[in-house]
Amino acid sequence: SGDYFEVYDFQMEEGSHASSFENRTPAEELALCQRYFESQHFPSNDQLCVANKWSGYAYMGHMPCMVPKRSEPTVSSSGVVKHMGQAAFSGNITPAWQYMTPQGVGIYSTATSGPTGDALLVLSEGITVNIDAEL
Repeated sequence: SGDYFEVYDFQMEEGSHASSFENRTPAEELALCQRYFESQHFPSNDQLCVANKWSGYAYMGHMPCMVPKRSEPTVSSSGVVKHMGQAAFSGNITPAWQYMTPQGVGIYSTATSGPTGDALLVLSEGITVNIDAEL
């Protein structure tokens, strides 16, 4: 007892010739995984993006992906955001996600009242955003 068997840097391939072993850093592996999925949590008052006025209290901004996705992603979120402009805040807003590309996603948010202007900040109220480009 107390004996053990340890294996690392293991690679199996079909055929009679082996290719070179590929060593990747943890950062490289993470970036490769994030091409398929990422989850970002934004604590309260973290900035998601700058948004431009769409109409009335509606604003459209762009949130970049951490790494470009392998295809057009889908987006889901839990939590809310708020608008900040001219030292004033809106109430809490549930955002809509539009215009998804491998490089980022559009965030559309409409308040019923609050700051107005050509552009403002979209701030988190504890939102988690999941960007999914899996097969």
